[in-house]
Amino acid sequence: MSIPGLRKLKGIWYIRYNRGQGRKEKLKSTGTRDRKEAQMILERFTKDLEAKENGYNGEYANRSLTFRQCTDLYLEDCKRRGVKPNTVTSYKRSLEYFSRIFPYVAQVNHLHEDLVRQFTDTLNTLDRPRGEDDDIRKPNSINVHLRDLRTFANWLYNHPYIPRIIKVQLVKKDKKLPKIITPDELQNVYDLVEDPKLLSTFKVYEQTGMRLTELHSCTREGSYIRVSSNSKGRSERLIPLPSEIIEDFEIATTDHYKPERITKSFTRFRKKAGVPEGKTLHSLRHTFAARTLIKTNNPYVVKSVLGHQSLSTTEIYLDFPEDYLKEMLTQKMALAPPEPAEA
Repeated sequence: MSIPGLRKLKGIWYIRYNRGQGRKEKLKSTGTRDRKEAQMILERFTKDLEAKENGYNGEYANRSLTFRQCTDLYLEDCKRRGVKPNTVTSYKRSLEYFSRIFPYVAQVNHLHEDLVRQFTDTLNTLDRPRGEDDDIRKPNSINVHLRDLRTFANWLYNHPYIPRIIKVQLVKKDKKLPKIITPDELQNVYDLVEDPKLLSTFKVYEQTGMRLTELHSCTREGSYIRVSSNSKGRSERLIPLPSEIIEDFEIATTDHYKPERITKSFTRFRKKAGVPEGKTLHSLRHTFAARTLIKTNNPYVVKSVLGHQSLSTTEIYLDFPEDYLKEMLTQKMALAPPEPAEA
């Protein structure tokens, strides 16, 4: 089959195509004089024709489900399968962005890779609804939307609502070192905190490496913390609880503060303490990971306590900022017992 194209006759756009070599070219009216509208009709026609040529016998071309209908079915299926509410919200948001950019994608079988590439380009200049921040323009945020779209496209193929897998390529981003807070920076922050519960909360995050919401769903078992399987990663894990912060843990988890208050408070104290921009509450998790890696010299131990699913995620902590590494190593050497004198 040759690639269909457009031809204008007496002001009307027609789709010209044939079904194989040697066959007479056929014309199919789009019924429109508008070039852009005719191009969209051509794209839909081409996809339907490809489905038939590849042996689908019109199965996908004849489906009447719209993109919106499939989106609703997909989100309901996610809820039935127990996908976390925050993840479902992310899926819904990404698919709404896509439908805003391409409102003319009516039937779901009209989704194709060219649209995905256009989606990536358009996310950089998308007009955001009032109240949304600028993170959508950052590579990390763009990739969140692309991953969500890829998950949806795979679901469409597996059910099946589309004839073939749609490839979704993520945007490239610069490799960044983990945000590590040095001991001096951390002490400067702690010196400003007058609220005992807030101070205890910060110390627990620093000494356990838990994610923000994990503090609200964990339990203490002696000298360990058990993190619930409801956390990111979907698996329970145990984290050693240093004896010197057991009291802090009890204070932090008794009528604990809401996550939003914790993060905003840390940012406020970080700014007052003169800690560089970009080091957030989540940086306490990075700091814990770096400290644990220096102490154990074992990435697998770090992977276990952090709850990473892949070792490749943990390996980013092998690339420490040089000043922090020197400071931590100096402290480690100072605490190490002296070498025995040679006889």
